[in-house]
Amino acid sequence: MRVGIVAGIALAVLISLAGLAHAEAFDAARATNAYLSSVSADMQARASVYFERGYILDVIAASASIVVALLIVITGAARRIRDFAEGLTPARAAQVFLCALIFLLVMALALAPVAYYRSFVLDHEFGLSEQPRGDWMLRHAALAALLVLLFSLLAVAVYAFIRRLPNGWWLPSAAVATLSAAVVLWAAPLVAPLVDVYRPMSAGPIKEQVRALAAANGIAVQDIDRVDRSAHSRRMDARVVDMFGVARVSFAGTLLDRGSGMEVRHIAGQAIGHRVLGHRGQGLILFALVWLIVLILVARVFKGFVRTDGAALGLSDAADAAGLPLLFALLVVGACVSAPAIKALQRAQDLAADAFALNAAREPDGLAIAALREAEYAKLDPGWWEELLFSTRAPARARIAMAMRWKAQHLGELPVPGFEVEIGCSPDELRSPAADVRWVADGTPESNVRVDVTVTKTGFATGQFASIVVSEAGRALLFRAEALPPALDLTLDPPARRHVDLDPTSPLMFALRAGNLEPGVLYLWRVVRSEGGVSETVRTETSSCPADTEED
Repeated sequence: MRVGIVAGIALAVLISLAGLAHAEAFDAARATNAYLSSVSADMQARASVYFERGYILDVIAASASIVVALLIVITGAARRIRDFAEGLTPARAAQVFLCALIFLLVMALALAPVAYYRSFVLDHEFGLSEQPRGDWMLRHAALAALLVLLFSLLAVAVYAFIRRLPNGWWLPSAAVATLSAAVVLWAAPLVAPLVDVYRPMSAGPIKEQVRALAAANGIAVQDIDRVDRSAHSRRMDARVVDMFGVARVSFAGTLLDRGSGMEVRHIAGQAIGHRVLGHRGQGLILFALVWLIVLILVARVFKGFVRTDGAALGLSDAADAAGLPLLFALLVVGACVSAPAIKALQRAQDLAADAFALNAAREPDGLAIAALREAEYAKLDPGWWEELLFSTRAPARARIAMAMRWKAQHLGELPVPGFEVEIGCSPDELRSPAADVRWVADGTPESNVRVDVTVTKTGFATGQFASIVVSEAGRALLFRAEALPPALDLTLDPPARRHVDLDPTSPLMFALRAGNLEPGVLYLWRVVRSEGGVSETVRTETSSCPADTEED
């Protein structure tokens, strides 16, 4: 009796110390660097080129729009457009609409080459899109036509305010701009199904986990959709939208096809976080404040231009529709100057949604792997000025570091794959005991799963301890004792791979077979996930197996 108690205490201490050793060995900074270093230098260099070309083209587009607008005013083209509109209709509103329509169509044509290279050639060159040229042109033309119409209507409203409130037109203009932005955000889910293919996400454990995650955060989800837009975008994201009081979750097909379960759960948690934390409303409030300031400054500068140079430019007053290109150029400058504030809020919201997802979905490695996906099209660690001016997402290094710090604080709390152990006899000529350790492939990369084995003999813990480490490259048995147990023959079915198919009708099981066990020995098994989550210990005792004999 005493021997059993002593053995039990010794065994418990051994297992506890082993778990503590793993927890103490985890270093958040080292784990962050390990994730970042897993992306090859070639891939990082490629992503840097794509990222830099992208923001250079954005600067070129903004600069070109300002130059083209000023040339239209300086060359007198704006006056001729105004005269043409006045000849067609006496109504001031219609004149402004026609002037804006013609000017914006010219602007769209002038910027079309930059837009074509930016969103078609560049994405195809870097393997981020397989969209046919004809489909791109159709989509781009439809979007350009929609924007031209929207901004022409806004121009009518702004010029009506200028005529009626020459000294305070900026205030109602800012209100109308904010209202328009809110309408666009509200209508986007209605338009999206006309552009992309939406279909219900396949039934399976991942879908039910996402539904439960939403419900736990007060969101009753009507349905969960898969959005197939992989032909023109490889980006992996999820969205939660409310339409008429009904919430819907949508996942990019690329996420469901390429991502692991842990990534899907984290990105779902992030999308839910944006919704719960009210980030859309925050964005609208900041938009309203920023554009109120921008319009106040633009109104003063525009008024000064008209007063000092209006006659030379052929402008009768600030309400003259011929001044619309000049007003447009000033608004573009204002948008460029205010962009860092908008992008700073987007990055802050990105990190806040990540923090929410960490506590809701509890998938720190899912966050880290999802952040590394950005190595396809963004710098993992951009310079401070690049982040300030051009980044709408928090850098991968900051996101992964936050995930690893959270993980270090919650070691031992993270869930582990459910598992079971079955002892049998291996089918070799001289049969020896073997163990099949099976666990659910819940989306956890095999490289994050470890099977710990403790061996005891004659009721005492001998101190023999081994870890079977499963990785993408294969299996390895790492012993942590001076007196080593016999070498185990290891096989894994299916072969180790980083990701598993999502939405199986039943959970996919991995089976690690450990052969050549010793008869009459007590083995204690457990599964460890992500350096901290530890399963319950399963005890198995082996017995001798009969040898196969054949008579001639």
